[in-house]
Amino acid sequence: MAARSIASLSLSFGLVSIPVKLYSATQSASDVRFSMLAPDGSRVKQQYVAESTGEVVERSAMKRVTNLRRTDSSYSQQTNSRLLKKAQAMLSR
Repeated sequence: MAARSIASLSLSFGLVSIPVKLYSATQSASDVRFSMLAPDGSRVKQQYVAESTGEVVERSAMKRVTNLRRTDSSYSQQTNSRLLKKAQAMLSR
């Protein structure tokens, strides 16, 4: 059975027009993997190192945080409450 396009469009550049058809994927994207390779062809692994100790940190031990201008907790609490008040004010309009 022939593949059927799900969209058809045309790209125009001045006097030149290029017809384009879009087809759905025929294979699952989970099968595609990309790797970084060293010049000798071996795979390169990425490691995360703690600045304070210089030790390698496991992925499961990491936390995701938002970078703030200051790191003290009172500033982040003030910033969060200020943002919450702005959001509530916008919603009450």
